[in-house]
Amino acid sequence: MDEQHQQLFEQLNRLWALLIENHNRNEVIALVEALQDQTRAHFQHEEQSFHLLEEKEAMLHRLHHKHLLETIQGLYQFIPPNEPIPVHCTMDRLQEIAEWYQSHVLHGDSKLLIRR
Repeated sequence: MDEQHQQLFEQLNRLWALLIENHNRNEVIALVEALQDQTRAHFQHEEQSFHLLEEKEAMLHRLHHKHLLETIQGLYQFIPPNEPIPVHCTMDRLQEIAEWYQSHVLHGDSKLLIRR
């Protein structure tokens, strides 16, 4: 699971760097899609271990996953067709996602790792 977490952070960093460097719309969309796919795959893998959690804890964890996937999906609203990408809005959303990942790994996923 730690390798998956590392890959998710690397994907976020690539997206961040791309936005700072050139704002190529097609590349940004491709990275957002990749981040979304990797996150979804990671969550599916992680949820296979939810039997180790209490039911209420597992439900809350799933809700956190759903919220993050919706937040990532929300990035698309900041990538308008035929217009420059408003970098400040996108960066704010990426910062929110990065903070979510960090908090979730340290406080949520650590419970799964301890119980394995």
